[in-house]
Amino acid sequence: EPMAAVDVEGREDLVALLRSIVRTDGIPVLFVAHEPSTVWGLSDRVHLLYGGVTRFEGPLEGFLAAPQSRFSARFQGLDNLPTLAEVARLPRDSSLRQQLESRLGPDGIAFASGSLAILPVAAGPPGEAARVHSFRALGRRSLLVVESHGLRLVGEWEGPGPLPSVGDAVRIRLNTDEVHPLEEASGRDAPEALADSA
Repeated sequence: EPMAAVDVEGREDLVALLRSIVRTDGIPVLFVAHEPSTVWGLSDRVHLLYGGVTRFEGPLEGFLAAPQSRFSARFQGLDNLPTLAEVARLPRDSSLRQQLESRLGPDGIAFASGSLAILPVAAGPPGEAARVHSFRALGRRSLLVVESHGLRLVGEWEGPGPLPSVGDAVRIRLNTDEVHPLEEASGRDAPEALADSA
């Protein structure tokens, strides 16, 4: 990958130069990258490979709008990838289960941490009860990993005041506008399954 050994500022300059060459001179560029931010900054089309097998090929907008597989969703940085079995473990009367089931694809669903609001219990309904499992640092932000009925999800704290502690009760609220059904058959991202299909 041509950008791997370049610092962030140099990488931005190189991407801008390549973008200028493509737009000004109309010269197509085939660019291999492992960093999503580089792909988003330069690409009109994406050809995503895993184990030598094409996982997605098409316009960047289509790739970003609707990831088709768990691998594609992970490459995009989507934190939450519940499977059918994980959603089925939620209580039938759970509002979270109903929201997730309405968007489920054959291989589950995918959504970013920004789609899951984590609120203090005092915020009351609507929302699903959960407990704080752990924390993840993301730049200057802290993401919370919460657990509800065995399902762990990553979201952003939207409550006033300090972050809750591990084990504290919280409420979670999902914005289903940003939830993507995963359409590929289950297991296709496993290396052994890919080897069988090659």
